[in-house]
Amino acid sequence: MSLLAYLEKNFFTRQEMLQKTGLTAGEFDHLQKAQLIPRPSYVTETSVSCSSFFGPFSESQIIEYYARDSVSWVKLANKLATGPVAFRLFKQRYQAKISRLNDLGYLSDHPKVTSGLDQHIVEEWQHFLDGIYGLCTTTGLPEEIAAKELAITIIKAFLEKEPLTEDDRRQLKNAVDLLDDVSAPFAPHEIAKSSRQRLINDVHETYALA
Repeated sequence: MSLLAYLEKNFFTRQEMLQKTGLTAGEFDHLQKAQLIPRPSYVTETSVSCSSFFGPFSESQIIEYYARDSVSWVKLANKLATGPVAFRLFKQRYQAKISRLNDLGYLSDHPKVTSGLDQHIVEEWQHFLDGIYGLCTTTGLPEEIAAKELAITIIKAFLEKEPLTEDDRRQLKNAVDLLDDVSAPFAPHEIAKSSRQRLINDVHETYALA
């Protein structure tokens, strides 16, 4: 699959985001500048040159791409007053997802998902606004971001432990499956360096997870 085909399949362009959310370009820009919604996850620049009877011609076009499910966040953010209010909502949803996953047995004692969770979420919020999570999760929403980070933390802990017991292997597989569920497929040129390759594909192969 080409990069363009991947983007068209998994993302909305800026113009499509405006159509889906009902916002004007000015309103959309305001939400970004106020740190209420993410910046694009991908930005492409294409150039076209041609020649004809009327002479040579060239033009370039810049296109922004956003995670499709971010439409719901943009609509919600449009009703919020300020960036700090949006952050509080992001934090609440992030914390709630971590708590639900803990209840389901996805556990880690790493500070970033325990005692240091508040500071970690501050950092996650900035990554969210930068459009990073629209690139590496399927929805780019707080719940998937939380699930991805918790899963990665669990997986890395098991990768540092040898040997693994049968229960360890079960928990490792569950964490890998969780990461698989929430991780984006990634663009063709990104797969080899992605967390999907390192922490899903490679772990499956190394540990022969059924």
